[in-house]
Amino acid sequence: MPSPAVKMRIAVEKKIADEIAKTLIGRGYCLRVYDGEDFACERTTDPVLVADALMSTDEDYLMVYEPGKKERLGWIHLVYGNDGYDVVSDYTTNLEALVDPITEKYH
Repeated sequence: MPSPAVKMRIAVEKKIADEIAKTLIGRGYCLRVYDGEDFACERTTDPVLVADALMSTDEDYLMVYEPGKKERLGWIHLVYGNDGYDVVSDYTTNLEALVDPITEKYH
């Protein structure tokens, strides 16, 4: 059974990842989760499907697409198991205005 500290870290990671996904979907983007080996879900605007696809490995990439466009707009790299608040490891700079306000709330 995980310690209370580990449970808290996981909860923070999940909260940040879910909030980022909901924000992007709310702005009209489609998301696809890549778990390092395969796509864990197809392009979707369903935040529940994205949340269910996240956190099955040590890291994920949220691939971001504009609806109807084949090329990827950007990505967000999520790495689990550190301190929780630092789950966002990297992202494309064109997503900075959407990602930074969310991550700053947890620092």
